[in-house]
Amino acid sequence: MSHPTLQQETIMYTNPIINSLFPAARYGYESAFPVDIEETPKALVVHAEVPGYGQDELEVGFREGVLTIAAAKAEAKDEDAAKKGAASPIYRERASASMRRQFRFKADIDAAKIGAKLANGVLSVTLPKRKSETAGPRIKIAVE
Repeated sequence: MSHPTLQQETIMYTNPIINSLFPAARYGYESAFPVDIEETPKALVVHAEVPGYGQDELEVGFREGVLTIAAAKAEAKDEDAAKKGAASPIYRERASASMRRQFRFKADIDAAKIGAKLANGVLSVTLPKRKSETAGPRIKIAVE
């Protein structure tokens, strides 16, 4: 689906396990967090599902019209658990992983007013549009 304010999307995976087991994941949506983008008259709003990630595991940035949302989860070290007298895992499916999604917006975004909120596993990033000067009356130009 194409939209005039959204130029491109890039998905990148840095988890070698995902890349080796699911080569298509490097190019598709199999392991990326899903995203919805809404447009209102005053802003663009990006909703990203990132269940299980805390605020300290998310990074949101905006530069030169590109919004970057990154999620990284570090694997717990077994040595640290043993030193603290905690249980050591005997079976583990949850591994460290990191994902990053980038979106280039053509709309004139007011970067100083961008805000992000994490609630119930959904990260909502609001990108306010800059107020454009109102257009004057339409002038008809004669072609000679």
